[in-house]
Amino acid sequence: MSDDNSTEIPQFASLSCCLLVDSSHKSRIEIIKDIKASSLFQDIVEAGSIKNAQELLKVRVFDACIFGPSLSLEVVSSFIKKGKEENISSDCAYISIIKNAAEFHEYTDPHSVVVVPTSKRTFFESIVRGVLLANEGSVWPGVRLGDDGSLEMLEGGTWKILAGPPVVSPYVLPENFELRGTKESIKSFCESLASTPRSRIDKIVSNLLINPELKDDPFVAYFISAIKEWRDDQAFLSLKEVSHNLKKKLLEFEN
Repeated sequence: MSDDNSTEIPQFASLSCCLLVDSSHKSRIEIIKDIKASSLFQDIVEAGSIKNAQELLKVRVFDACIFGPSLSLEVVSSFIKKGKEENISSDCAYISIIKNAAEFHEYTDPHSVVVVPTSKRTFFESIVRGVLLANEGSVWPGVRLGDDGSLEMLEGGTWKILAGPPVVSPYVLPENFELRGTKESIKSFCESLASTPRSRIDKIVSNLLINPELKDDPFVAYFISAIKEWRDDQAFLSLKEVSHNLKKKLLEFEN
């Protein structure tokens, strides 16, 4: 899956275990090589079918669930939706491996997407991004995601860029993003929900609600109702579906 023309891979503390889901045995062999090269997981569990993977998620904690390129967007989205209800690990990172870069932005449900073929370093960085997005706090002390999706490491009290944002990357909302009842602001917010950490989304929403300048703004009350519906719908709809519905509802405010 990855090429050998890669720079040295940083050494991070290994996480416990990841689950690899792919119906192609040949594909799983290639992906396992890349996962082992990353040294991010102590154990790799293979699942040759969706049913097998779903059963494993019910009984074992996984740090990440990695989908191989033989699985379609529809299958991955459905799996993640079901996984939210049945996975015993609430902070499991869902990561998709795809071959068509043009489909990158269609994969809004996984925490991270890897377009192959790619370098071992890029594969490593994509897995790390997914794990960081899936967890409220960093699983690796001194490592975090920057506002643009870059990986940052704390060295000598200063945050330094370990890796820039991926070439093909969903937009991550900055911490100081100000949501307003305009078409541009609403579209930016809704289209970036899937790639923005949940803690940052909560902060943006909180800032909107407590802003004294917006106390009498009719958009705020309208937004509160819409965002509550968005959160409730995540129990039975994919993130892509609820984000689309939220954008449609909020854009109706202008009309």
